[in-house]
Amino acid sequence: MLNRKIAIGVSVPVMALALSATASFANSNEGTVTADALNVRSGPSTSYGITTKLYKGDKVEILETSNGWHKIKESNGKIGWVSGDYIKVSSGSTSQPSTSTTKATVTATSLNVRSGAGTSYSVITKLPKGTVVDVLESASNGWKKIKTSGGTTGWVSGEYLTTGSAGNSSTNNSTSQTSYKATVNTDSLNMRKGAGTSYSVITKLS
Repeated sequence: MLNRKIAIGVSVPVMALALSATASFANSNEGTVTADALNVRSGPSTSYGITTKLYKGDKVEILETSNGWHKIKESNGKIGWVSGDYIKVSSGSTSQPSTSTTKATVTATSLNVRSGAGTSYSVITKLPKGTVVDVLESASNGWKKIKTSGGTTGWVSGEYLTTGSAGNSSTNNSTSQTSYKATVNTDSLNMRKGAGTSYSVITKLS
């Protein structure tokens, strides 16, 4: 009777361990470090302390993704967080971002473009309403990595983007007038690639 109880007691945790291992494998993905030296931190941002370092070519198991950061498990079993910018997710993985781009239009009056996927990151530039951008990547928190016509890349809140160019979604993004004529009132007026002095000059108007 005692032997039977011992057998049951051992078989239950073994079965639980087997199920746990199966679930972990099914929900994880493999990644490869692309940076020469990559900091592993205790949380998903640079404000957290460094626990160890990984090196180019190291393989890790991706357990979770948040705000562009991956929660990873190293080959030695240690768990930490690394920036997703320096991890190449294995081909065919469900968390691999799409390489194809889509067009989207800014719906906010002035939209901040930030260096990362969240309001804690610094503002790189601002985009006026109606600006068309390429969406390169989507984060789990609803932020989008975008590229402007001038070549600037950054992150914006997806809440203020609508898919398609202004021409394809005029009901949401264009004003009532389609166009109007205006006269230059200065001796020489710079015409630029984008809406701001940070864009390069294409030509000059008299």
